Amino acid sequence: MSKCAMCNQRNVCGGLNKGYFAAHTDAELKPYIDTAISDDVNLYRREQETVDIIVPAYNLTTNLGRLLIEIINKTKPPYNLILIRQKNSAAINRNIGLSKSNSKFIIMCDDDIAELPYEWNKKLTDVLLYNPDIAVVSARLLTEDGKIGVNSANNFDITKPLIEVNMVPTACVCFRASDFKRFNIKFNEQHCGSGWEDTNFFSELIHKLKKEKLGIKIVINNDCKVAHLNTETNNNQWYEYNKQLFLKDEERRKNEM
Repeated sequence: MSKCAMCNQRNVCGGLNKGYFAAHTDAELKPYIDTAISDDVNLYRREQETVDIIVPAYNLTTNLGRLLIEIINKTKPPYNLILIRQKNSAAINRNIGLSKSNSKFIIMCDDDIAELPYEWNKKLTDVLLYNPDIAVVSARLLTEDGKIGVNSANNFDITKPLIEVNMVPTACVCFRASDFKRFNIKFNEQHCGSGWEDTNFFSELIHKLKKEKLGIKIVINNDCKVAHLNTETNNNQWYEYNKQLFLKDEERRKNEM
């Protein structure tokens, strides 16, 4: 009997390359005998997990078209591209995107992101795949001229691949669908326009994960650098109103601990 036929993982294994077998036979193989037969087709193929990429957009902009082309050209399959282009607040459009997501990983990519690196999605999902203590991973946001950009964590450390921070925006960020679905977390639709709705969302997520003693780390992946073209969120008319909504929710979360 061949070693492959003896192996208890044969239901999920793609088997040997025919050229390798012809040259080397199965002499070097060590079959799994003491483990139960698995029917999990993704057991050794986690890197092929589908990711849903949600792009919320209020207006049709020049960069939106550019971004969609970049996503098509630079994203490693399999993925689903969910474009939400409606005249709604950022919170509502983000929630519509979440309602259409069915994959294990979710990436939110704002329409003012550019210069995606190749296989950028895998750079983000791999962090969550191999680090259960990490709940949220953001790309490193750069300015259009390649300098380190501002994010809500105000962190500028690029000395290590992963930098732990206390908060990130949704400009280009990845998280697990199971986390927000477990607690039925949504973006607070009382937020108007844009600004603070993403900070509030992740604060609520981390708050719920912390209560359940689950992985709560938020990190920036310095190996995934993107350009963030618009960082002027503090200049819009809803900035102070949205900030006060966030602070109100923060007070509630504090009292619940």
